[in-house]
Amino acid sequence: MKKTLLAISLSSLALIACSKSNQSAPASTAETPASEVVASEAIAISQTTEMSENLSSGDNARTSLDWDGQYKALLPCADCEGIETIITLTPEQNYVISEKYLGAKGSDKPIVAQGKFNFDEQGLVITLDKAGDGRKYFIAENQLFALDSEGNKITGPTAEFYVLKKQLN
Repeated sequence: MKKTLLAISLSSLALIACSKSNQSAPASTAETPASEVVASEAIAISQTTEMSENLSSGDNARTSLDWDGQYKALLPCADCEGIETIITLTPEQNYVISEKYLGAKGSDKPIVAQGKFNFDEQGLVITLDKAGDGRKYFIAENQLFALDSEGNKITGPTAEFYVLKKQLN
């Protein structure tokens, strides 16, 4: 749904930008045929209404995706082979996170934390409570994207390693 809203928004912006930057187009609406003005206004109203309906109906990751379950990834580690990370999310907004530092001395047992998480206002990002160090994850279809400390998507050559995949049974 987010992709649809983004596509509609970008399409609207592209149409507006093209109509304003096109030098062969009339300079004002006074020179534009009334049928074109009415048609473009109808499209804009239709798109705005559709986006409002989608937002008001609650179309977001929280309401549209089957987000509860177990997610797993081998996250990068500066001084070990990787951090085997498993996060379990429940419909009651509880979580359990288990992290095992592979190849590190004295780290045979995973570090486990549990607590509650909350969704952001858009219903797209979850934030773990204090026990989970306030970490943030973007929820996608069968994936969690680990976000940086400021809540931004991790980019760069290692970005693909910060995606936890849902374990489907």
